[in-house]
Amino acid sequence: MTYHLEIKETVESKPLIEHLRTLKYVKVSKRERKSMSDAEIRKAVKKSEKSKRISWSKAKQEIASWK
Repeated sequence: MTYHLEIKETVESKPLIEHLRTLKYVKVSKRERKSMSDAEIRKAVKKSEKSKRISWSKAKQEIASWK
């Protein structure tokens, strides 16, 4: 049997993750974070703006806060 578990890496879960790494038959893999290109971000913002979920001005403010 194979099980797939997702454990968020927090202060409380780090000891558990370290223990799992020591076990013989456990494989620990870290998911790669998918980054979006500028064109993909613009497309997603325009799509959500058309559906009235977010305005372009609010999106600009939020993106500026990331830096």
